[in-house]
Amino acid sequence: MDFIEPYTIAIQVVGLAGLTLFLQLIVVDIFGLKAKDILGQPISADHSDFHFRASKALSHTNESVSIFILFVGFAILSSANPDWLNMSAIVYLVGRVAHMFFYYVNLKLLRSISFVVSLLGLMAVFVVGVLGWL
Repeated sequence: MDFIEPYTIAIQVVGLAGLTLFLQLIVVDIFGLKAKDILGQPISADHSDFHFRASKALSHTNESVSIFILFVGFAILSSANPDWLNMSAIVYLVGRVAHMFFYYVNLKLLRSISFVVSLLGLMAVFVVGVLGWL
């Protein structure tokens, strides 16, 4: 497994992305219980409600994390530049965590900026993987 060692940071970021999803799920569940929401029923679309914002933050992370994992796997198997891959993975994670935080505190502009940061990190992971083939 020596070939994986240069990608240690990217692999750790995959784990941290999973932890982020897990923590978001816990937050949604706790605030759902506090709000006495009925399980399986849609949450009212109200940005002034923390439970709704937490649920949306979880949904947004969930939408991109599988792509991130696929791109990281692709990049590693493509013998991508480890420094660039590790940095791109960190950019993705920082963007996702910032997006979650700004969604929680309802700062819309910063939430949008952090979404773009995570999207750029995601794109960079893919590009680094493609460059591994060139």
